[in-house]
Amino acid sequence: MGNLVAATTSVNTDRPLSIDPGRRARIDRAQKVLEESRLLLWSRAGKPGKWAFAHLMKHLAAQPDLDLVVMDGYSQAAYGEPSEGATFAALQKLARERDVAVLVTAHLTPDKDAPETDPPALSDLRSMEGPVAKARNVVLLHRPDRNGTVSQRRGEVDLIAARGWQDTGSATVRFEPEYHRFVDLPNT
Repeated sequence: MGNLVAATTSVNTDRPLSIDPGRRARIDRAQKVLEESRLLLWSRAGKPGKWAFAHLMKHLAAQPDLDLVVMDGYSQAAYGEPSEGATFAALQKLARERDVAVLVTAHLTPDKDAPETDPPALSDLRSMEGPVAKARNVVLLHRPDRNGTVSQRRGEVDLIAARGWQDTGSATVRFEPEYHRFVDLPNT
């Protein structure tokens, strides 16, 4: 919830001492709107059973109007799945049968010996997150300054359309970690 509030209000909620009365009022308004919305936050932490994701699917089946499902961390959701790719297959089935947009995040583990500026590839997905590569649309995040060696690109990320569009390419955005969001930068 804190991340959503920070992104929608442009207030750095990680620094409470910098929150003046005006910012506090914005936070309170945004939080009230989010709490009154039909937003469901779920975590596998503490959920019973080997494949905690199965409990989430049962819960989603009982939700009458789903518009968007965001699975932040595929490997966490897939932990303990009965067979490889079962989690991804369940998400695809949900998307098709309920006409729901599903956004899944996964993590890359690029070759340590590869140059830092090499764009990522689907082969860089962690082994447990391999099924994500079968998605129709994939966006790969590339942070060429992750070790601080490309100072002129510090804080920028490339969004690379790797699959599902007629053309692939990249767009430069600035990551604002204090607001938990990406901001478009003009094309140059």
